[in-house]
Amino acid sequence: SVLIHPDEVRLAVESLKSDKNDGTYSLKSQNLIHASEILHGHLSILFTIMLKHGYSPNGMLLGTMVPIPKGKFNDLTNSKNYRAITISSLFGKLFDIIVLNREGQHLITNDLQFSFKSGSSTTMCTSMVRETITYFVHKGANVYSLVLDATKAFDRVNYC
Repeated sequence: SVLIHPDEVRLAVESLKSDKNDGTYSLKSQNLIHASEILHGHLSILFTIMLKHGYSPNGMLLGTMVPIPKGKFNDLTNSKNYRAITISSLFGKLFDIIVLNREGQHLITNDLQFSFKSGSSTTMCTSMVRETITYFVHKGANVYSLVLDATKAFDRVNYC
């Protein structure tokens, strides 16, 4: 069903972390967490219309980019020592949570993806690489590896 129920909105609101800023409307997550349940009904109507018409309001697509230092001991006067994060709209975040709660079990990811995946971690990736190397060394095979330093991989992304 395309209908988003107010209870789905309530569950999404309850999953928000406290004291998080909205990058677009200067709201805080507490504004939604402590809002009247009437808001859940209004947001359920908005989200249902968005799904039915395949439309997202521009305001929900906006975000604020914030520079975050890459390490506390780095030279903070050097722009290369920062990474950018985007603070998204809280309303967009709620919509994402609702869609993931509904459809997340149908999302298929590669077995070799380890970060940003529930029940997985980069530690598991490291362990898998070590186990693979150990296996082939014990079999008497040569092991070759290529390592990519991706520390600056996302400092600039061209969308056009």
